[in-house]
Amino acid sequence: MLVSPQNPHKNKHDLEDYNLRVEQCQILTKDKPFIRVSTFEMEKHSFKTTDTLKKLQKQYPNIEFVWLMGCENWQNFHTWNGWEDILKTVSIASFYREEARPLCLKTPATTKYKQFRVKAHQKIGKAPEWRILFMTPHAGRATNIRQDLNAGRHPQHLTDAQIENIQKRHSFCLDT
Repeated sequence: MLVSPQNPHKNKHDLEDYNLRVEQCQILTKDKPFIRVSTFEMEKHSFKTTDTLKKLQKQYPNIEFVWLMGCENWQNFHTWNGWEDILKTVSIASFYREEARPLCLKTPATTKYKQFRVKAHQKIGKAPEWRILFMTPHAGRATNIRQDLNAGRHPQHLTDAQIENIQKRHSFCLDT
């Protein structure tokens, strides 16, 4: 799990402190040994996906990576620096949110690479294969979590350890 220093397509003010996001991922995955939290992008000063993928493949030549992204990113994927190089480098799995479903199926990437779309249940293959994973959206979105915390409610999608960490750091963009 790569923790991104900053997605250039997202508002910097909506993004929580990098170190807190790393800690939250570590707390969330501590009982999941098959998931490794990585600060690779920050360590390598790699802030563009194309650069990150090149560096990952150089450092881990025997691993086939799959790029996971939300449908909101898939919708504007064609605006990413080197988007076609990314598609030619790794398979992509995009998770949709119900409200984005129609939009994530009508994008320049979807149209141009239509012949490489595979079914969600198919074995992960090689680039430029891509798939859209239709699933129930997770209600634990950052906006909802902030609203719950600001209203004094316990966000149901955070563990006690995560909430403790947020409170200890006086973080998560809480109203003061």
